[in-house]
Amino acid sequence: MKYIQVKENSEEHSYSIEAEYPQFSSNDPKSEEQLNNRIATFITTVIDDFRSAAIAHSPDKSRQKQELSPASWDSISVAHKISLLSPEYLSIEFVFQTYGAGAAHPNSVTRTLNFKLRPLREIELRDLFNPVSDYLQVLSEYCINELHTLQPHRWYNPVERAEELKARKDDWICQGAAPLEKNFERFVLVNEGITIFFDPYQVGSYAEGRYEVFVPFQNLKPFLSDQIERALP
Repeated sequence: MKYIQVKENSEEHSYSIEAEYPQFSSNDPKSEEQLNNRIATFITTVIDDFRSAAIAHSPDKSRQKQELSPASWDSISVAHKISLLSPEYLSIEFVFQTYGAGAAHPNSVTRTLNFKLRPLREIELRDLFNPVSDYLQVLSEYCINELHTLQPHRWYNPVERAEELKARKDDWICQGAAPLEKNFERFVLVNEGITIFFDPYQVGSYAEGRYEVFVPFQNLKPFLSDQIERALP
């Protein structure tokens, strides 16, 4: 495995790019090429979109510079974490930290790529489950319960907030973790389960940050696809 680094700065258009992403080796040259192309295309598409937007906003940033604004620069950084690499599966978590000139604060966005390796195929959440099962409802209930446990620790008064949640569930959490596939798109496979990411503003405020919920396969066994169940230890 190797890592590709991308660094780019433009004084003319007031932006900077910094990214790193993995490339993998395989005994199957065709699969290796397909996998690495998918990862590279995923990253370069994000970078190209950012660059295009940054260039389009150059006139606005020029005016901000003339007004001596300290926030007249766009930036993006891309970090990654390999959550699982086994003979059968690969999961990668990407975090995009972006700042737009003039914004009050930076933003953080999570994206994930998941693959079955033999044969190579990109997989989505629905591929893990029996299609006739009520897996979204199960995931939703589990995540809503976990998020209500996690949230008080990020509030100024955890004890008071925990008591409030006993009386009334948080609407933000209930909507952001409702049983809709779009709410669970950001996931990775890990040992013995899956981790689902909830970015800022999905189930809570920006100040609360990103939430992560680990869901053990043990809790999902009746709903998993036969292929996934066979791959479990």
